[in-house]
Formats: sequence, structure tokens, C-alpha cells
Amino acid sequence: MKGFQMKAIGFRAEPKQVHFVVIERSGDTGIVKARGKLLAPASFSEAQQLDWYRGKVRTVLDEHKPEKVAVRYPEPSARQGKVTSAQRRLRIEGVILEAAFSKGKEIVTGPWATWSSLLHTKSAKEYLSRDNVRGIDQTGVKDDYEREAFLAALASIGG
Repeated sequence: MKGFQMKAIGFRAEPKQVHFVVIERSGDTGIVKARGKLLAPASFSEAQQLDWYRGKVRTVLDEHKPEKVAVRYPEPSARQGKVTSAQRRLRIEGVILEAAFSKGKEIVTGPWATWSSLLHTKSAKEYLSRDNVRGIDQTGVKDDYEREAFLAALASIGG
């Protein structure tokens, strides 16, 4: 993989915020370039919040210039739980997808099974507790949702 270089960003939405992690991979090593959370103002209506997320996602994409964008979808069974929260999360994910598409980014989406397949492992979830994943130190990525965003980004570029 000598000479191979790729930058990706992973997103993991929640009903009230979005986590993201930017990674850059070169050969067999890589680095976490940035990580963060986007939290729309609580005083905004839902439509205003979705517009706010769109603008922030576009800004993050402009700032970090990833080649690939990965969005971690909920598991099929998770969509049956708290319907209102699940629907809100799905709407935010839709806004992320639209923002990435409008920037001409290559997009990869899916639940855990997708990331496991792309990483050629039985369970990508096993990587959540590791501080070093395939040559990338993620000790600064503390939050599980950020780690999910990290794994989505890593899987989108082939791990």
C-alpha cells in the first residue's frame, strides 16, 4: 500500500447532535486529523436545526476536504425503538448525505454489518475499545459515538 493516501470523514448522528472524525491514511499508517460534535441551538425549530446542520457539515467538509464521507446508519432493529428519536436521527443523516452529495463527495453508508464487511472482520464493534486500530491511534477519540464515526471513516477507505 506504499504511496496510497486518502482522507475520509465519518459521521454518527444522534437525535440532538452529530459526531464526526476526520482521518488521513498513508500506506499502513494514519492519523486522526480532527474530531468534533455539532449541536444545533435548542431554541431553533426542527427545520432551522436541519438547515443549521447542513451548513455546519458543508463547512466541515470545506475545511477538511475529505475524499470520502461515511455515515453510520442505525441497526435495522434500532429503528423500531423510540420512533420519534429514530426518525429525528434519520432526518439528520439525510441532511448529512445531501450536504456531502452537494459537495461532490463519494459517500459510503450503512450499519455495523457494512463497516465489518469493508474492514474484512467479523465484528467492527470489537474495534470500539481499542486505542490503536490498523495503524491509527485513536486514544484521543474517547466518546463511543465518535469511535463509531472513526470506524465508518476508516472502513470507507478500506481500513
